[in-house]
Amino acid sequence: MKTTIFCTLLMAISAAAFAQEKPAAAFVDFDAYEALVKQVKLHRAERLLLLEPFLAKAKEPYTLILDTRSKDMYDQKHIAGAVHLNFSDFTQASLDSLMAAYAGKATQIL
Repeated sequence: MKTTIFCTLLMAISAAAFAQEKPAAAFVDFDAYEALVKQVKLHRAERLLLLEPFLAKAKEPYTLILDTRSKDMYDQKHIAGAVHLNFSDFTQASLDSLMAAYAGKATQIL
């Protein structure tokens, strides 16, 4: 009898130890993200350049080539003159900060 009570108590205590709290709500609104992806897809399609026009624009004055790959990939190889801004850090504030370094002279970003 004592063994049964002991085992029951042990299982109850063990169950409490393994109980999990409800996970915190996600910081990402997936529906809003999906809607944004649809908007960006259309926006991107209107502005995507083929290689030859890209190379021609890259030679124009006041043009900034922005490389948003990881820092490791950028360090391995990038287009000459390209500036790195990691995609995961890409916000309006970080872009404004980058543009401030060019004193507003870079008028187009590739």
